[in-house]
Amino acid sequence: TRMPAVTSMSDDRRSRLIATARSWRLLVAGILVALSCAYLVPIERSLALFTSTNVNASNVSTGTLAAPVALLANVTAPTTVRLNWAASTSPFVTGYNIYRLSGAEPDYTLIATRGTATTFDDFGLPGTTVHTYYVEAISGDWTSAQSPTATAVTP
Repeated sequence: TRMPAVTSMSDDRRSRLIATARSWRLLVAGILVALSCAYLVPIERSLALFTSTNVNASNVSTGTLAAPVALLANVTAPTTVRLNWAASTSPFVTGYNIYRLSGAEPDYTLIATRGTATTFDDFGLPGTTVHTYYVEAISGDWTSAQSPTATAVTP
């Protein structure tokens, strides 16, 4: 016996179904993102994973990623300041961000990102200028609170 021919849906109907399925996937993905922002961030903030009320996953509390301590700044040459600090006590630190404020600058500037070394030489500084520094521990995209500041004056 011969089987009856199977009729297929039209190309137009198939295109509309595929477009509808894509739209639903995008809608569901958007809802999931909105829910994660609305519910997970406040939960993480209440668990003290953020240092401030800003939703910024790059900053974690000092209890999670400990800041470096005991930062010292010493002039080692007329245009060079050497920084030394005690390493963060967090075992997962991958490096350090070093910031400087010099003279009349309005704000600190990130001048270097280092590996796990706890010294840094800042070369080529202008003379007779006050330079103030702080260091942050980093782990991936996370940063600790800042270390205490240290100041040096180039001659």
